[in-house]
Amino acid sequence: MKMPKRFVRSAILITSSVLCLTACFPLSLLDQVSGETSVPVAEGAPAGFESYYAQPIVWSFCGIDVQCGSVSAPTDWSDPLSTPIELSLTRHLASEQPARGDLLVNPGGPGESAATFIRESADRAVDAPILEAYNIVGLDPRGVGASTPVTCYTNPADMDRSLYDIPVATRNSIAWNEELQRRATDFGEACLKNTGELLGFVDTESSARDMDMVRAAMGNLTLDYLGYSYGTFLGATYADLFPSRVGRMVLDGAIDPTATMDASSDDQAVAFEGALNAYLDWCVSGGDCPLGDSVPEASGAMTLLLSGVDTQP
Repeated sequence: MKMPKRFVRSAILITSSVLCLTACFPLSLLDQVSGETSVPVAEGAPAGFESYYAQPIVWSFCGIDVQCGSVSAPTDWSDPLSTPIELSLTRHLASEQPARGDLLVNPGGPGESAATFIRESADRAVDAPILEAYNIVGLDPRGVGASTPVTCYTNPADMDRSLYDIPVATRNSIAWNEELQRRATDFGEACLKNTGELLGFVDTESSARDMDMVRAAMGNLTLDYLGYSYGTFLGATYADLFPSRVGRMVLDGAIDPTATMDASSDDQAVAFEGALNAYLDWCVSGGDCPLGDSVPEASGAMTLLLSGVDTQP
């Protein structure tokens, strides 16, 4: 039977395309184009958690040069029988394959979605030479993003009121602070009610242990890591827990891991004040500053401006 010319042309085109792909791209990249399953390295898994360390990651494309996958983790890293949760992963493929390795990136927060960050903005996470050499991996920490979430208010209106309503009391008064404390208490109680057991295990150490499991699931003997802001605390915690498994690690904008939350907040407030004063000094020294002719005058104008926002947002 004679085949139609259109069919013959299509068959030739498809065959030529396949041959071109095979000739132009290394086999490792072709494997990733069609999806890939990692080969885990389970050595060194904590007793009872071997199955978690031995699980492969099945990657599938979810964007240009981007793959998505997921792994299971125990709710409680001290109890192998605790309820499994799911952790979401995104991987931006190195432009030069085979890649030098996998670089896990955490943008900080805490609470930022690393998976979304890498999927949408890998070029903001690292410079071009790193994008060329490394697969850039984003792991949503437990309770965050597309991983098994922390759920607080189920009604969006309740969440909006908690986050955005301005207390009627005078700013920084006792009544103002009491209102904020009440909101924080209500918020925490809602999280506990709607999240359950997991809420007690959404912490830095558990997240660092998740990272080591992901390292093994990706098939790596050591972890290459880049952490920003809170991500530096997460990286330091990992290094403390698994010093022999640290590969190349960069901590950018490091948080003092020994500081309390109150001390960190105080340090931030001092830094914010310094940045504001530097801006006001620049404004005044440039002439024609709309806020005033001196830094104290400009600071007073800024305070007056912000105080009016409470009454007229």
